[in-house]
Amino acid sequence: MVERIPLEEVFELLKCTKEGLTTQEGEQRLQIFGPNKLEEKKGGGRKIVNDNICTFYGNV
Repeated sequence: MVERIPLEEVFELLKCTKEGLTTQEGEQRLQIFGPNKLEEKKGGGRKIVNDNICTFYGNV
């Protein structure tokens, strides 16, 4: 079951407002968690295609 929490309480728990984070809070989170960035994996698309070909035809 999903619990309903008042929106203002959610903002308080997340330490933000409906406008977003304050500059200070954003800087603190950047220091703690680092930039919001996904790591690039080498050979990503090519490996997926190769893995699928291997599944159907064996190692190529």
